[in-house]
Amino acid sequence: MARPLDDGDLAALARAQPLLLLFDIDGTLAPIVAHPDDARVPADTAVTLETLARMPGVRVAFVTGRAVADARRLIDLPGAWLVGNHGAETRDADGDVVVHVEVAAYAAALRAAVDRLRVALADVPDAAVEDKALSVTVHYRRVARERVPEVAAAVDRVADELGLARRSGKEVLELRAPVAVDKGTAVRALIERLGGREPDAAVVFAGDDVTDEDAFVALNALRPDAMTIRVGALSEPTAARYVVNDPAALAALLERLWAARR
Repeated sequence: MARPLDDGDLAALARAQPLLLLFDIDGTLAPIVAHPDDARVPADTAVTLETLARMPGVRVAFVTGRAVADARRLIDLPGAWLVGNHGAETRDADGDVVVHVEVAAYAAALRAAVDRLRVALADVPDAAVEDKALSVTVHYRRVARERVPEVAAAVDRVADELGLARRSGKEVLELRAPVAVDKGTAVRALIERLGGREPDAAVVFAGDDVTDEDAFVALNALRPDAMTIRVGALSEPTAARYVVNDPAALAALLERLWAARR
C-alpha cells in the first residue's frame, strides 16, 4: 500500500551518492491540461530541479511518453537525460539522441497508423491523433463519452491491421511498436548508465499514469529500496511505494529534498 513520504525518507536521500532523480513529466511535474500542447512545467519546479541537478552526486533524468523534441519544450535541463516515446529514444547528457533500433523498424507502420486514424476519426469531434514518429497517441479527453467506444474501436482496428501494440493511459490510447520497450526498460537502462547500482546510491522515480507502473514494477525488482512515487489520488492499485497528491505536492517534496541535501 502506497504511503506519504516522511522526513526519514528524505534523510536517506540526502545522504545518497549518487542520487538518481527520475521523473515522468505530464501529470507528474506538469499539471494535466485539456490539450497537451498547453502543458507546462511550472517555473518554480524547473528552478528547483535545476538547483538539485547542480548538486554534487545528483543525476536527473526524465522518462516520458512524449517525443524527445516535444518534451524539451516542457523541460530542458542542462546535463539531464531525456527518454522519450516510452523508452524508444534517448537523449543523453551531451544532447546526443539514440533511437531504439527495433522500434525504428516499425516507423513506416506507425506513419500509416497516423494516416488511417485521422481518416477514421475525422468525424469524431475533439478526437486528436498525435504523431510522435515512434508512437501514435489518440487523445479523447474532450470527446463526448458516448463516442469514446468508437474511438477505441478504431484504434484497435488499426493496431490489428498494422501489427502494432495498443496501450492505454489517462484519456489516451497509444499505438507502439510490438517491442519490449517501455518505461520499465528505460529506467533499468538509466540505472546502469547513471550509477544506480553503486553501494551508496539511491533511486527515485515519480509518475502518475498507467504507463509509469512499468517503471515502478521494474524498480521494485531491480532495487527494492528505490523510492517509487505515484502522483495523484489513488483510484486504482499501484506498484509504487509512496504517494503524493499532485504535481504541486511533488514540487514541494523536491524543495524539501533540496533543503535536506544542502
